[in-house]
Amino acid sequence: MIYYAHSMRTYGTDKERRAIELLQKKFGEVYNPSCAEIQKARDPMSACLEKIASDEIDALAFSFHEGHVGRGVFDEVNCALAFGKPVYVVRRDTIERFQGQLEIVDPQDWRVCYAKAA
Repeated sequence: MIYYAHSMRTYGTDKERRAIELLQKKFGEVYNPSCAEIQKARDPMSACLEKIASDEIDALAFSFHEGHVGRGVFDEVNCALAFGKPVYVVRRDTIERFQGQLEIVDPQDWRVCYAKAA
C-alpha cells in the first residue's frame, strides 16, 4: 500500500481526488491520512508517522501545494526515507520517483511554505 502525504489544505478537493485516482492506477491501494483513523487520533502527526513506519506501508507519495510542502509532509517524507521506503512525487498527471531532498525554506511557516525540493 502507498501512503499519500499531502497538504491538509487539499483534503476533500478535486486535486486530492485526482491524485488518489492516479496513485490507485499505478499502485493499487492508497492510504489517505485524511481518514477518520488519523483525524481522531490524540496526536494525528504521530499516528501518521507510525503508519508510515509500519509494514503495512510499502512506499510514500507526496504532492506540493503552491510549490512547497508543510511541516507535516516534510516529516512524512523524511520518515519514509529513514525507513528505506521508496518516495514518489505526484505532479499534475504524473508520478515520478523522488530522488532529491526537501530543503527547509521558512521554519516559521510550518503549514504551507516550510520546505521545497532542493
